[in-house]
Amino acid sequence: MIRRALGGWWRGVLPPLLAGKGLWLAITLLVVLARFGSADVWPHTWQSLAGWDAISYLDIAVAGYPAHLDYHDAFLPGFPLMIWAVALPVRDPVVASWLVTLAAEAFALWYVYRLVLAERDKRSATFAMWLLALAPTAVFLTAPFTEAPFIAAAAAALFYARRGRPFAAALAAALACAIRLTGLALLPALVLEQLARDRWQPRRSLVYVLLVPLPILLYCAYMGIRTGDRLAFFSAQALPSFGHQLTAPWDGFGATWNTMVTAHDGEVRSIFARENSRCSNT
Repeated sequence: MIRRALGGWWRGVLPPLLAGKGLWLAITLLVVLARFGSADVWPHTWQSLAGWDAISYLDIAVAGYPAHLDYHDAFLPGFPLMIWAVALPVRDPVVASWLVTLAAEAFALWYVYRLVLAERDKRSATFAMWLLALAPTAVFLTAPFTEAPFIAAAAAALFYARRGRPFAAALAAALACAIRLTGLALLPALVLEQLARDRWQPRRSLVYVLLVPLPILLYCAYMGIRTGDRLAFFSAQALPSFGHQLTAPWDGFGATWNTMVTAHDGEVRSIFARENSRCSNT
């Protein structure tokens, strides 16, 4: 039975997973060839997929966090810890990061499929899975960024909540919080789902949601010991490297919109529109 389930899982996930990876590897190769020519194409491809915030995640995975306040403190430890664990046998943090995102995307596709299947039909669920794998921003599911593991954890949390498994849902949501601060958005969703399932009569199982913010609290405690600043995560966001501060959500939306409208750099407008008023890159 387990073998049959795994076979069904791979038959559903493998086609969009390989298609997405192949598409974005081909596009990256074409861009590298157009920019640098055929000489040293693989090193340039390597660097192209491991740039921007990926550099910081790889730094943390290799060397850990600095002993003083640094811009690296703005990146939560969930993803670097995954890279570090896989890099132990692989001996290469970049290759390890690609293996992590590969496995994470496979789980993300599967949980998205199951979520949609519970609400619609098999055709809609399959379409959602392919759309996620081939979307223009799916390049971040291949590069060493947090998108793939975060989507996997968030989708798993919602899936288990819908299946009436509050403990599994809370653990998945906690993993999402260890990867990105936006995992906290799962907290009210899990609470509402559990309350609706309990017919709005709170039960003991609702206590499981207290696990959700635990990774962030542990990270703050760790930073308090390491740097003397328990809010180093937010202090790092305010450094010149980011220039972010906590404000109302509508201010963040306004800043993002203004950047998208006024920016002349196509790369900034299409992908890296900075949300100046919120904590990002987490």
